[in-house]
Amino acid sequence: MWYNYIYIPTDTVVIVHRAPVTREWSGQTGLNVESKESIGFDIPVNSTASVLEEDAANFLYHFGGQDIGYVMDHNVRPYILDLLTMEFGKLDLDGCQSKRNDVYDTMKRRTIKFFKQYGLTIINLGVAGEYTYTDPEIQKAINSKFTSEMKVTAAKNEADAADNFAKSAESIKKQKELDASVNLINSLAQSLREGKFTMPENLTIVGKDAGLFDLLGIRNLHPSVNNTK
Repeated sequence: MWYNYIYIPTDTVVIVHRAPVTREWSGQTGLNVESKESIGFDIPVNSTASVLEEDAANFLYHFGGQDIGYVMDHNVRPYILDLLTMEFGKLDLDGCQSKRNDVYDTMKRRTIKFFKQYGLTIINLGVAGEYTYTDPEIQKAINSKFTSEMKVTAAKNEADAADNFAKSAESIKKQKELDASVNLINSLAQSLREGKFTMPENLTIVGKDAGLFDLLGIRNLHPSVNNTK
């Protein structure tokens, strides 16, 4: 009969959820890596990703209808872990500390580029705090070393400050001596102009460090001894 038929769809509509999804892998899900000396530490990482409209078909083709959250946990995270393991494994512990920002920059750049070709846009990728060592004693040793270095630095700063103070005090002393000499010379000149003082005929130098009074052979300019012979 005309109404006895089977409907066969000719088109299929697949919906790709493109809204941004954020993941933070820390604690139990943190990324555990090792230095060249096999010292392990966990790195907390967070990331946000989405699918642009023009990339929807590409994303669907490569990930078979999986949502973004699934891809983040089962594809992006392993990729980042492998990359960090390789990069930190080249460095000793000191290098892991001093060059970690370079490693993070490499992680971000390469991850964004890699997943873009599969239709996934990484909006944000970074480290969510400091990494923690698998062995707590390692962190204690690092803290102790840092504390010792700070004490040495503080002691050096105190020594430098004391040295600067001593140099400053010596400069002030010399400046005062210079000012006193200038004042004395001015007083002598004034006394000579006013006829209140007669220069001695004989000068006696008592040593290379002799002061102005010793060089002039006088001890004071008190009026009671001025112009006395």
